Order: sequence, then C-alpha cells, then structure tokens
Amino acid sequence: MENETLKDTILQLAALSGEVSEEALRDLDCSDKYLTNLLLQLRNEQVIKRCDKDGTVGYRLSQSGKKHLRTQYPERYGDYFGKNGITSKVRLDTVHRQRCHRMSEMNVLLHNAGVNIYPGCKPPFQQSIFPQSSQSLGYTSYEFKDIGDLAIKMKPSRAVGVIVQEKKTILLYNSHEKAVKWEDMTEYRARTVIGKYCSRPVSTVMSCVDMDGAYELLTSTGGELNRYYHITDKQPNMYFLPQKPEGVFLLRFTHLSDCSEHLKERLLAEMIAEEHSNTSHCDGFLDRRIPVLYACDFDMARLRGFYQYLDVSRNIGLVFCLDFQVPVLERYFGNTVTIRVLNTKATADLFGIPYGGKGG
Repeated sequence: MENETLKDTILQLAALSGEVSEEALRDLDCSDKYLTNLLLQLRNEQVIKRCDKDGTVGYRLSQSGKKHLRTQYPERYGDYFGKNGITSKVRLDTVHRQRCHRMSEMNVLLHNAGVNIYPGCKPPFQQSIFPQSSQSLGYTSYEFKDIGDLAIKMKPSRAVGVIVQEKKTILLYNSHEKAVKWEDMTEYRARTVIGKYCSRPVSTVMSCVDMDGAYELLTSTGGELNRYYHITDKQPNMYFLPQKPEGVFLLRFTHLSDCSEHLKERLLAEMIAEEHSNTSHCDGFLDRRIPVLYACDFDMARLRGFYQYLDVSRNIGLVFCLDFQVPVLERYFGNTVTIRVLNTKATADLFGIPYGGKGG
C-alpha cells in the first residue's frame, strides 16, 4: 500500500468516527513500525492531532486534515464538515471518546472487508436508494440515527453501525473486550425501526477484540442489575466477529456473501432434517440420534440454544466450526460435543475469499 493511500485512509477513518483509536489503526494492512512512523509524519504535517487521556490514545482531524480531504476528495468531503459533521460533535469526555473508538474499530473492520463506508461511495442513509446485488454499504450510528422522528425510538441503542445490502440489513455492535451495556427492548426497537426503514430483514452482529470475547458474551448473565449484554430469547440471532483477520474473513464469508449457507448445505447434506419443535436449536441428526449444529457462522443465540438443548436432552452433540473458533467452543461446551474442524485457509480458497494478513 502506498504511503499516500494509507495516509488518506487514516484521515478518512478519523473523519467518519470523529476520533479513531490507535488500537483500531493497528489492524490496517501495514506493519506496526510503518504505521508508527506514518502517524508521526501526519502529526508533524499537522493534519491529525493525538489525544491521550485516561490511558486511551486516539487521533482526530485538524483543520488542515479537513482541508486536505476536501481538496483530495471534493465529491466526498466538500460539504461534509459543516456544523452537523461528526468531527464537530466530538467531545473529550471518556464515554463519548470510547463510543467514537468503538465506532472506529468497526469502521476499520468494514474497510478491511471492502464495504463501502466513505461518503461519495454510497448514498446518504436518509435516501431510499439502496444497493444493487453486488454492493454492501456501511453507515455509522451517527448516519443511520439521523432519520428524523424515527431516530428517537432508537437513539439509546448501543449499535455502532449498520450494513445495508440488497436483501438484508445488518445491525452492528462492538463490545470491545467485555459485555456492553444492554437493554433488550431498546435494541428490539432499533431492529424494528431499521427493518421497516430499509424494508429488509435485520441480522445482528457483535464484535470484540478477539475470540476470547465470544466466551465472555456466551457466558454473561447480565450482571447484578441485568444491565449488560447477555443472550435472551428476545434475540433471534447474534453473530460474532473478532476484530482480527479471521473476523474480516467471517464477515465476507457469512454476511457479505452466501458462501456460508452453501457450505452449510454441503456439510448437512447427509443429515436428517429435524422435525420436532423441541429440537429447533439443531440443524439435523447424524445417524438419526446425534444432534448436529453448524457453527461456522458463530451465531451465539443458536450456540446458547444448542447448549441448553444438550443439557436437557443429555445428548452428545456434533458441531462443525472453523479452526480459530475451536478453543472457545471447547471451553464453552466441554465434553458435551464432538467438534469437527474446518481449515479456514482451505475454506477461503474453496470459495475464493481473500484471507491472510491484517486486512484479511
């Protein structure tokens, strides 16, 4: 990646998020040493400002940085930095900065996966001009919550972004390292409003720094006052993505294409479709007796349901998953399942999905 290209990527990520976290920038497709030198160069050019408070390091656009983007990309940023622009809303309080950082981490993940997140590459969210079959458009919470009176119903939502596609919408959350503050009815309203506004079914995705976060979320009880995320019957699905190359692959594999569904069909071709409502959390049976779950998409709601089903039925289950998901699933299910592991690189090659490197 050329120096100028990465420079503009960093400036645009800061423009989208208000403040981009240094931790998020480490996931861009370059070495840590190169990134450190480039950030120092950008600070010397006075196009970004470093903000280090309460041990949290982030970068914001300076006036010179905004001028650079307006000059380089007039069609994107010509009028982007008006009084309602995201960079005009950034405050120094810890809560607000953390929210910007969670948004920036998700933006880097979407950028690495090739989702159109930048102004000029997508219509404004308020317009009902949504993508053709090959497009995936990403919007931050600042963009999708700016839809008039409807936004009031979902303003408290913890969602940091949304992906809009031809056939579905994906609501994005970022729990970072631990269970995020959560209120089921608030997030239910957010899903309902977004679904009606986009006229598409809504899926939900939770992201964390790494796969260890998945175990924390799967086993979370919501805390003493039930204020933090935990899986309930009100969540039809909640897919998990680590903020690593594996997460970039999983986003492309499961949510930006139909590859995961095709793989599921292949793996379960010889399974007998389940017929009883009390076993609705499995995908079929091997030899008519062993419940089987396809877990490559890592839907935490289904994983929790499968765990509960095995506990009640006292069966030993069979789980299909990708290699990087194995440690969490072994820890979560213990000896109640047999795990069949798929090689992620081989799976990526089979479906022609890029995998490897920081950008996935």
